[in-house]
Amino acid sequence: MERLRVKGTTLPEPRGWFPPASYIRDGKTRVVLTGGLLSSNERSGQVWVRDVDL
Repeated sequence: MERLRVKGTTLPEPRGWFPPASYIRDGKTRVVLTGGLLSSNERSGQVWVRDVDL
C-alpha cells in the first residue's frame, strides 16, 4: 500500500461517517467524498472529486 500523493494545498478536512464512492469515466478513475462528520463534530455539506492514477 502506498501513501496518496496530492498535488496542491487545498485538502478536505479529516472526517468520519462519510459515504465514499468511485467511478470510471473516459478511462479515468475518480473518487468522490460527500458530507460526513468533520473533526470539529460538525456535519459537512462538501463534495470533493479527485482523479486517481492506479
